[in-house]
Amino acid sequence: MGVFDIFKKSVSTSKNDIIKTEEIAEHLSRLLKNGTTLYFKSGNYGKNVPLVLKKIGEMRKRIAFKAISVFPEKEGAKITIEYETMGNRYKFETKVISYKEETGIIISTFPSIIRDNERRREKRVKIPKRARFMVKVISGVGGGIGFSGDINDLTSLGMGMYVERIIDIRTEKEMQIKEKLFEPGMDLSIIRFKPEGSREAEVSGKLIYSIKDGTRIRVGIEFQKLSDNNLGIVKSILMKFSGR
Repeated sequence: MGVFDIFKKSVSTSKNDIIKTEEIAEHLSRLLKNGTTLYFKSGNYGKNVPLVLKKIGEMRKRIAFKAISVFPEKEGAKITIEYETMGNRYKFETKVISYKEETGIIISTFPSIIRDNERRREKRVKIPKRARFMVKVISGVGGGIGFSGDINDLTSLGMGMYVERIIDIRTEKEMQIKEKLFEPGMDLSIIRFKPEGSREAEVSGKLIYSIKDGTRIRVGIEFQKLSDNNLGIVKSILMKFSGR
């Protein structure tokens, strides 16, 4: 080691990071094949901008995205892409090389590393499709929206669910399901769910994120402090499906 090597910054990695070029290319190929929706946080708009991966360059130096909504960044901008696939969260940094507004196509650099982006404080338990149950949510008793759908995953701190139906609380009319209706930080006054063979739980919480998962909208919910009764219901579900 040279005397000046001690001043070089080391890049810490997680065991779930994807580092090898071949593995990065395979991972991106799966995203392309599955049509996974990716997002980056726009500093100009302050919200998630959705993208879809369209092509991986043969020399693995460039990748191409298609912007699903307005793409506000300029050539040369570095953007961090975030997404979820196969139940895991990832992110990577890429630099915009070009953008054609008429086609929505963005050309950017091939990522040097894909990082594990798991932020959950507690490992979630995936609920099998055969055992999923309905969750009903109201964002405001006197107004706001109500939505319902199947649970996807659960921890004692929160849950993920697919939105199947949404209504306007004031008019009681059904609304079109749109991601923009689910703002992170939105207070959720009532969250009800009743697994088969269990008591009904009624809790409150906050909406943490919303993403487009294929043709469906999936949202993440953080619970407020659970009562002993509701915590007991949640723990029984976790024990049933965690394999313990």
